[in-house]
Amino acid sequence: MCLIVIDWQPDTETPLLLISNRDEFYQRDSKRAHYWNDAAHIFGGRDLEKSGTWLAVSKTGKLAAVTNYREPNPPEKTLSRGAIPHAFLLGDQSAEEFAQSLKLSREDYPGFNALLFDGSSLIYVNNRSSQPVQAVTPGLYGLSNHLLDSPWPKVLGAKEAIASIRSQTQEQCSIEEKENRYLAVMQNQHTAEDEDLPVTGVHEDIERMLSPAFIVSPSYGTRTSSVVTINRVLGARFTERNYFPGGLEFEQQTHAIPFTLRSP
Repeated sequence: MCLIVIDWQPDTETPLLLISNRDEFYQRDSKRAHYWNDAAHIFGGRDLEKSGTWLAVSKTGKLAAVTNYREPNPPEKTLSRGAIPHAFLLGDQSAEEFAQSLKLSREDYPGFNALLFDGSSLIYVNNRSSQPVQAVTPGLYGLSNHLLDSPWPKVLGAKEAIASIRSQTQEQCSIEEKENRYLAVMQNQHTAEDEDLPVTGVHEDIERMLSPAFIVSPSYGTRTSSVVTINRVLGARFTERNYFPGGLEFEQQTHAIPFTLRSP
C-alpha cells in the first residue's frame, strides 16, 4: 500500500477513518478482502506470494496497515513487511506492546511504515527513523513511502481533498456517497511538477511515474482502493475497489465486520 490518509478522532463514536491506495506489480498474485481461512476473525486482503497483508481488520476491534519505505537498491531481508499486520492481528498484544516488541526485529524487514489500532490507541511504527514508535495524536495524517506526514505532493493533495470533504456539511449525504467522494480523491492521476518530486535516490523518471495518487504504468500501478470506518458500536465498515490492470475500471465490495471478540 502506498498512500494512506487517516482521520484519527479517538474521543468520538467513529474514532478512525482510513482511506488508502495499494500499489503493486500487476503480476503479483493477491486476493481481495475476505475472511481468512486460517484466521476466521480477520478480514482483509491477502498477498498470495508471502501470505501477508497490506490492510486488514479483526473482530477484536483491531486494524493494521503497512506501506513500504522507498529507497534505491533495498537490501534483501529475511521477513516480509506484510507479516507485520498479520502478526499484530493474530496476537493479543496492544498496539503499543506490539510496536515496542517489533523494535527488536525491525532490521529484519525491508523498509516499512505500519499503522496499528487496537481499539483505543493508534500507533505508528517504522524502521527508518530515529523515533521508530509514535503514539498518534488526534488529527488528519497522510502516509506514503516515506515517514508519517512527509510533505510529498500526493500526500498533501490527498489530505487537502479529504479535509475539504470532511469539513463540508453532509447531513443529507449517505455513507455510500461519502465513500465515493473519498475514493474519487484516490483516483487522482495528476503528476507532480519535477521541482516538487521527492528525492529518494531512485531515478527521476520513476519518481515522476510514482508521484500521482493513482498510478498507471505497463507493469505496476494502483490495484486497490479502500475506505475503512471504525465505529465503536457497529464495528468496521470496509469498502474496497479492485482495479483491473492499467486503468480505472473496477469491481467494488462493501462488508460490515462486527467487533464480537475481546480486545487486548
